[in-house]
Amino acid sequence: MVKKVVFLCFFCLFLFPSKSLGMLRSPSSGLITMDLVTMCLENACNDILTEFGISSGDSEIYEELINIFGKLGRRLRFEGRQEIGIDLSFIFKELSYDLRLFVLSKIVDILIIFDKMSCIRSLKLGDNGLSSLTENFSRLRNIKFIDLENNKFKEFPEQLIFSKKLKHLSFCNNKLKDIPGWINEFVELRTLDLSFNKFKILSPFILLLPSLKYLDLSNNKIEELPFSMNVQSGDVIYWNWGYLNLSGNLLTKLNINFKYFPNLEELDLRRNPLENIGNLNGCGRMFNIYYDR
Repeated sequence: MVKKVVFLCFFCLFLFPSKSLGMLRSPSSGLITMDLVTMCLENACNDILTEFGISSGDSEIYEELINIFGKLGRRLRFEGRQEIGIDLSFIFKELSYDLRLFVLSKIVDILIIFDKMSCIRSLKLGDNGLSSLTENFSRLRNIKFIDLENNKFKEFPEQLIFSKKLKHLSFCNNKLKDIPGWINEFVELRTLDLSFNKFKILSPFILLLPSLKYLDLSNNKIEELPFSMNVQSGDVIYWNWGYLNLSGNLLTKLNINFKYFPNLEELDLRRNPLENIGNLNGCGRMFNIYYDR
């Protein structure tokens, strides 16, 4: 118990430095005090131990859970004046999958408190063997950066649809094969990393992201691009992409009309069996194009 109180105090001291040690004001629920955060963490840890019948006698798993909650303070960092980033990479990997999700759920419950104050900026959950997210993840409505790289996702988790303020999303090195239609909900998304997945055909839904600047689709199995990337008639649509990485795929032709990508500055086509790259006229600002000659 003493050990638990020590790391909970450390967490709160790290989270609320100097003048912030007293209290934070929440627009939705009045005042959130340091005591409330401490109580949330303590209750979360106790709930997990009770739910799974874990006691100090189960030394290995007990210590692992105490470790996880102890690491939370060290995994927090300030990104900007009042925004928090938390890195939970590798943190659950040694737990059974059910326990992994249960621990994640309890931590997300805590993060929701800060998300309501728009204090959560980024969350990293890489290298945790995850193939799904917890239901309460859908309550993280104001988060801006989510990193889910090096996991086992086969599809976009639907809980993300509610995180409409996302600016950066990484699914690098997962098992994704398709892009859902609801991705157009991410109207503020600027960076999308889908490298090292299982895509064969690039869904046209990728074109529905109005703010996208950076798209990494390298090291997939993409054989063709959406027809709409070669618009010929009808409504003229321009995309604001500045960086597009298609290296390490199976493209044999490049059916892109570059005049609809006036801000493209870098295009990587290396390690594709391209027969030719077509006409690069209309490349606009593009100054770097990489392909195997």
